[in-house]
Amino acid sequence: EAEQASLQDLNVDSTLPPADVSKLARGSGVAGFLRGEISTLTMKESLSPEGLLKNKTVELKVGVSFELYDASSTRKILSGTETQTYKETRSNIFGSDVGLHELEKKIEEISAKIALRILQKSIPVSEKLGWEGRILRTDSSRVYINAGRRTGIQVGDTLKVVDAAKDIVDPQSGTVVGRAPGRMKGTLKVVQHFGLDGSVAVLQSGGGVNPGDRVELY
Repeated sequence: EAEQASLQDLNVDSTLPPADVSKLARGSGVAGFLRGEISTLTMKESLSPEGLLKNKTVELKVGVSFELYDASSTRKILSGTETQTYKETRSNIFGSDVGLHELEKKIEEISAKIALRILQKSIPVSEKLGWEGRILRTDSSRVYINAGRRTGIQVGDTLKVVDAAKDIVDPQSGTVVGRAPGRMKGTLKVVQHFGLDGSVAVLQSGGGVNPGDRVELY
């Protein structure tokens, strides 16, 4: 079961649902996780026109699909597919088959290049992982948030409003057992940016939101 797995298990071809992975990630203090799989793996061979000296061209194509999730909300932050093609041409005398040497090593090299590109794409949006902000002010139907374009909050994003987390104390021992998450009050939809790093949102559901309430990505 998911509860019995570990983050080390998740590093090797995990097929766990994102919600289960999020639970494990949160328990280990991880803000987000990246899932990927090889979606395309093809190899084509072609020979030059007939003759004593023939050239054989091998074309290897690898495609990797990926998804970046926020662990606190299991929200998909980023997704896409990256592909890389490798070509190698070798001489074949009298049509002898030389083939593509160290094919597995080439696939590993291509996959490493793809992984680097995926990480480069993930960095600009990583600030959203585990993000939380505050309501600065409420004005009629408009709610002002202390985060915007610079933080990575986009117009159209949905935010949830929650009470502040509370320390739960064992009345017998007097020790703090942990912090319980706050009650969800409702959801907001971001409709506009303002200033260097602020957002304007409108209430989508719920109510009773006040300045100082926390907001998180939904």
